[in-house]
Amino acid sequence: MYIPKCMVTLVKRVCNPHVANMPLFSSAMLYSRIRLQNPAFDYLYLAYYSYIQLNECSMTKLSVLLLLLLAIAGCKVSKTTTAQAEHAKTTIVKEKWHWNNAQKQNESAGYAQVVRVGNTLYISGIPTSDLSSKGVANVYKALGDCLKAFGASSKNVVKETLYTTDIETMKKCNDPRKEFYKGDYPAASWVQVSRLYEPEAKLEVELIAVLLGDEK
Repeated sequence: MYIPKCMVTLVKRVCNPHVANMPLFSSAMLYSRIRLQNPAFDYLYLAYYSYIQLNECSMTKLSVLLLLLLAIAGCKVSKTTTAQAEHAKTTIVKEKWHWNNAQKQNESAGYAQVVRVGNTLYISGIPTSDLSSKGVANVYKALGDCLKAFGASSKNVVKETLYTTDIETMKKCNDPRKEFYKGDYPAASWVQVSRLYEPEAKLEVELIAVLLGDEK
């Protein structure tokens, strides 16, 4: 357990009869420095003050020791609470969905189809090897199913990223995509690539959506 240097100094002053009667003002300044680090040192200062006033009383000395123990315990509790608070700040709460998978993620490839963080949905790419109007329609139908899993729809989509091995053909098959959005189009990026994760895939679309608050 970490004990600040100034706490050790004050403990020595409490336990040393030769310095027990040191000026209270000096001790108060030291106490102020300690208290900035941990309010639990109220106990320690009270113990020190009690010792100054009644240093001839054995019961008071016992009280001092008890208060010192409380101060040390308070230091440990405070440090643990601070560590827990810092951990909470760095932990992202994720809600996942992955078709009918009980684990809610694909352990083999290492991904989840949808991850919700706060009110934002991150939808992994849906691929197809059929770069036709029918194939594009099937991709957006699957994306719609991902949105429905969280009570959302195309109106919640704010960003679309489309990867294809043939962007000119994709331009000719854009109608099913436009029907999916019903005229309310998101920000979009279309990128032509040499290949996708699945060797036969010619198209893959991923989405980012924001929930409005009335979805599940």
